[in-house]
Amino acid sequence: MWKIGTCTVVVPSHKGEDIKVGTLHAIEKTMEPCLGKGWLRGA
Repeated sequence: MWKIGTCTVVVPSHKGEDIKVGTLHAIEKTMEPCLGKGWLRGA
C-alpha cells in the first residue's frame, strides 16, 4: 500500500509475477488528486 497525502493506493503484486494490464493506469488515476493530472507521464 502506498499513501501520499490523503491518497492511498493498494497495488496487488506477487513475487515473480507481472502486474496485470490496466493496473498502472488505475494507479495513475487514483493518485491524480494528490499528484496532479498526468503525473505518471511527466505532463
